[in-house]
Parts: sequence; C-alpha cells; structure tokens
Amino acid sequence: MVKNNKKMESSSTDQFNAEVYMQGLMLRVKNSANTNLDVALRTLEEGIHYISDELAKEKETVFIVNAGRMNHGKSSLLNSILGRNEFKVNDIRETVTNKTVEFKPGVYLIDTPGLSANSNDDSEAFNIYAKANCILFVHSPRIGELHSEEVSYLRRLKELFPKDFLSSHMVLVLTFKEEFEEGDLEIIRNKILEAVRENLGIDNVRVFAVSNSRYLKSCSESNEAKKEKFLKASGIDELKNYINEQLPSWMNGNMTLKQNILDNCRKRCAEVFKDVSLNADNRIKKLSAKLSDVKENETKVLDVINQLDKKLSKLKSMRSRLENKRTKWQTERNNY
Repeated sequence: MVKNNKKMESSSTDQFNAEVYMQGLMLRVKNSANTNLDVALRTLEEGIHYISDELAKEKETVFIVNAGRMNHGKSSLLNSILGRNEFKVNDIRETVTNKTVEFKPGVYLIDTPGLSANSNDDSEAFNIYAKANCILFVHSPRIGELHSEEVSYLRRLKELFPKDFLSSHMVLVLTFKEEFEEGDLEIIRNKILEAVRENLGIDNVRVFAVSNSRYLKSCSESNEAKKEKFLKASGIDELKNYINEQLPSWMNGNMTLKQNILDNCRKRCAEVFKDVSLNADNRIKKLSAKLSDVKENETKVLDVINQLDKKLSKLKSMRSRLENKRTKWQTERNNY
C-alpha cells in the first residue's frame, strides 16, 4: 500500500506517476544511447523494474480521477464528494497541476487541469488518467450535449485502458443540475449516452446529475429538514453511494489495471530501444562510410607520396650527376 503523507495536518499526498517517470526514462535512454547502447539497455531494464515495484505498492490503492473541460465544475465536484474544500475553485483557470487528496484509507481523489485550456494542461491531465480506477468525466449541460473536443478526449481515454474497462470504471457527471428542468436534463443525458455508444461502444455507462451549489447550501443549512432536502436535491450522496458500492470491484480489478500500465510501459521501452538501436546502426553505417572514404583517400595520398618519392629519387640522381660533372669541370679547368 502507498505510504500516506506523514504530516497528518495535510491530506494531500504525492503518488507515483508512471507516465511522468516514463518520459524521463525515455530521455535518459536516448541520451545514454548516443555513447553506449549497453548502458541504454541497462537503463531501460532498471526503469521497468522500478515501475513494476512502484505499481506493486499501489495494488491496494484506488484512484478516482476527474476529467473534463475547464469550468465545468470538476474541482467543486471533488470538494463535494470529499465534504471539505481541498481543491481550488474559481471562475478563472485554477487547476494547472494534478493534485491528490485522500478520500478514505487507500482511496484517493485526483483533481486534474481542465482540458482544452492549453496543451500543457492537457498533457498534465493525461499523464494521470492511465492510473485511474475510476474516471469521473464531468460535463456542464450549459453547453448542451458533448462538445466535439470532449468526444475526442473520450476516445483518447479509451486507448489508455484494457478493452471494456471504461464501461464499469467511468462515470459521466452532469453538473449545474439546479439550472435545468428534469425533462431538459433527460434530453441532454440521452444525447450524451448516444454519443458515448457511437464513439466508445459503451451501452451501460452510469450518469449522475449533481448540483454543487445545493450541496453547499445543505452544509450551511441549520434546519434539518431543509438540510436533507438540499442534500437530496444535490445528487452528491447518490454519487458517493455509487462510488462506495463500486470500491470493492475497482479494488479487485486493480492488478489488471496495474498490469496494463506495466505492459504499455514495456511496449514503449521496446519501441524506444528499437529506435535507439536503429539510430546506432545508422551512425555505425555513416562512420563506416566515412572510414571507407578515409581509407580511399589514404590510398590516394600514399600513391601521391609514392610518386613524389620517385620524382625526388630522380631529382637526387640528376643532382648527383650534375655534381659529378661540376667536379670534373673544375678539375679540368684547374689543370688547364
């Protein structure tokens, strides 16, 4: 089990993030492969062992992760589920990094940046989705049915998990329930379910409509009857009951999820080693070609040197003959 933060006054905790670790591992492997392919291979092997060990520590831990576009009420939803304000809430962009808070022993809520704000936020959010035992996909009915970008994000989510995983591990949450009549919400709900069926092939995804503002009213209400009325109207308790009912099932499927993450990491490691090996082979071929050119040039240089040596030998011979003639001429001149 993952160790809790030792500081009891804070419920936040840092968790192992396989995706972030993999990004660093890929960079280290590529850098080491530039000088030594054996070192790159050892780096990969050690990295996979580390990922396996860290995932094993989470075998009894459940992560509930929110997802969705910015300003759809994602952080407010987690605060309502948690029963206290741990996640920043504002009309402006507040959540820019993933934040983890303990919901109950072994169960953590993770608040992610809103999608579509910018590429950095999208990357930060998707870095954590793969480890989710449950994804709360939050949508505001204010914009009607699912936005085309939301459908695209759902497709990307599906690629992260084993087949049919999302059918029992994803919950669609419609926020701002208080602004709509039940009939209007039903129309939006049905359109969303139709989009999910068409794009994800899921028929039985659960949908909950909630009102965070009504939940807050229930918390501040002193009249018990009104308090109960606002709480029921908020839909938060219904969602929390569903989460609590599903926790044993999500826990039982935890090893399958961790194995899927590990398998994906192994696949990426195999791919990156194939790439760095291919790059190494290409570098060797280029070096061999350069060496061949050097050898060819060396042969040409040696030929030139040999020709020069022959010419130098001729010059020396001519010089010797000239010296002999000069000596002979001087002797004859002196005798004369």
